[in-house]
Amino acid sequence: MYELREATEEDIISILGIDAAKSNTFRSRYPTDRDILSRMADGNTYYIANDGENDVGYVSMHANQNVKLNDIAVNSLSQRKGVGSVLVGKVVIETRELGKPQVMIDRAIPRDVRGFFEKQGFEQIKTNKPGKTLLRKRV
Repeated sequence: MYELREATEEDIISILGIDAAKSNTFRSRYPTDRDILSRMADGNTYYIANDGENDVGYVSMHANQNVKLNDIAVNSLSQRKGVGSVLVGKVVIETRELGKPQVMIDRAIPRDVRGFFEKQGFEQIKTNKPGKTLLRKRV
């Protein structure tokens, strides 16, 4: 099983390491330490999954009217072992606890990554933004 913790500034190196050790992504560029610090200051919450020995994945979210899942990454050696599902599950739990109606993802998402989110219960919503996919999971 995986232990989840809320990330702090001390975890930025771990987040960057997870990004460097993954095989696919749904973002256009990798974040820098300054990007992560800025996002944390803007209210983004990061959760890190640890397998008992190593940090193997993370997810970031931001709550406004809805909750937006911004980033998710899993070390390539830990993919297809349930880490991503645990991380998405954490976002869903936090969304419910915040009393928000849904989790949204609004960005360019590769087909294989979109399939992962659909297995997690997300549905695609039409969007007029070229190259963007809007996904929603009601909680």
